[in-house]
This record gives sequence, structure tokens and C-alpha cells, in this order.
Amino acid sequence: MKRRRKRELLFMALPLALSLLIFAADLRASLGWSVWLLYVAPVLLATWAPWSRFVFLLAALCTAGIVVDFFYSAQGGSREMAIFNRSLGTAMIWMTAYLTFQHRRASIALRQSQEELERRIVARQVYLERLGDLLQKERMEHLRTKARLAEETAPARSVTAPVQTPPEEDGSRRTSILVIEDDPDTQTLLKFQLEHGGYEVQVAGDGIEALLCLGKRSFDLILSDITMPNLDGIQLLEMTKKKGIATPLIFLTAQFSGESEQIGLDLGAADFLTKPIKKDVLLLRVKDALEKHQMEGTYHA
Repeated sequence: MKRRRKRELLFMALPLALSLLIFAADLRASLGWSVWLLYVAPVLLATWAPWSRFVFLLAALCTAGIVVDFFYSAQGGSREMAIFNRSLGTAMIWMTAYLTFQHRRASIALRQSQEELERRIVARQVYLERLGDLLQKERMEHLRTKARLAEETAPARSVTAPVQTPPEEDGSRRTSILVIEDDPDTQTLLKFQLEHGGYEVQVAGDGIEALLCLGKRSFDLILSDITMPNLDGIQLLEMTKKKGIATPLIFLTAQFSGESEQIGLDLGAADFLTKPIKKDVLLLRVKDALEKHQMEGTYHA
């Protein structure tokens, strides 16, 4: 970074230094070939960076002005007019160099943004591959469980009964969880894991849809992604607190950020989980959050 900065400063300083030499040569009334070399050198330097049409046009106009100045001086024009022409040409050279420098900086910034976008796309692809592997593993585990239960109940029944998710311990109802996730694959995986763990699951695609669900019924726990369209997880947590919704909320994020974690914990988030997450870890964290919320409710009561 420092080396590139030095090159850029040198690129800006050389045309200015050459322009000052041109003024010095004009004051000495030196009209030799050295003056024209001082003119041409900044033009060549200005064309060192990647071309743009506008910069190319300025360089062409500057070169044309130098040629006109040369023939005008050769025909015995006044010294004042020659100095004026050279001054104008020097200004055009400086403008060309400056615009070329700005164009080069913009090209570097564009290339860096493209590289950053490519890195994010690769990270997204890796995440989706890991997510697909976990989803396939969970499906295979579910199929093996169904096959084992079918084998165990085969002597008693001719038709295999479907796998029933375990109810709540008190027998009244299952614990309800609202899953807020904008990625369909992650949404499907979380719903499958939680339902297989015995929970009643409802899904929402973003924070707005989640608020509509919370307005219709209550939930025992909320699992929310942080980065979502329309309304992100942090804003959703703020709005639930303002509305007096005491449902515990666990954040799920693929890109862990200490700043987001600090903000979420300050607002009262129950936990932070990094995606993709294993089924056993997810169910354990959900169970801990529910038990902690139940203990806090009993304590306050």
C-alpha cells in the first residue's frame, strides 16, 4: 500500500516539476529542442495509466497545441505569445495528468471492489455447500430413524406408523419457535432440525413477516438471522422490546461480528450462534435459552 502511494505521488509530482522547467526555459528565451522534449515528456507520462476516451482527447489536444506553438515560434512570433501558448499547453498537460491519475485511482477501487465481491461469492458458495451437506446428513439420519422404528414395530403392526415428534413434558402443547431466515436452504434445515427435536416451528422470511407472525400469536422462542432485507435482526429485536414482547431471541449469523454481538446482548439477545450449526448444538442452545427464560419468569413471579 505504501509503495503504491509513493508511485502515485511521484506520478503527480513529475508533471508539475516539468511544467516549472518549461516556465524557466521560457524566461531564458530558450527555444531549442529541450523545450519540446519537456513538453512531450509529461504527455507520455500522462498516458502511462489506463486510457479513457476523455483523457485521450485531452492528450491529443495538448499535442496539437504543442505542434501549433512550434510552427508559430519558428515563423518568428512574439515572445509573449510563445510564453502564453506554452503556459496554456502546460496547464493542459497538468490537467491531463491529473485526470489520468483520478481515472487510475477509480480503476484500482473498481478492481478491489470486484475482488471483494468475488471473495464473498466464493464464501457464499462454500457456505451453501456445507449447508447442503448438513441437510443431506440430517435427511439420511431421519430416514434411518424411520427405518429403525418401522423394523421395531413391524411384528405388532402391518403398516409402519409415521415418526411422531415428542410432545412437551407437561402434555399440554409443544414449545413453539419462530425461525426468521431469508435463505430458503437454511430455513428448511433449521425447521427440519427443530421439528425433529420436538418443537413446533413457524418460519418467516424477514423481519416484517416476523412482526406479522408475532402480532397473530405468541411464541416461546425466536431464532433470527441478523442480515435480512426490509428489517434486520437488530432492528427486529429493538421493535419487540418496544412492543413489550418478552420472547427470548437467539441470533443466527454466518459472519460473526463482535460489534453486532455487543449490540444484540445490550438489547437483551439470549444467545449468538454461527451458521451452519450442528443439530445437537442447536437443540442444546435452544433448550438452555428456554430453561433460562423459564427460570427468570419464575424468579420475577
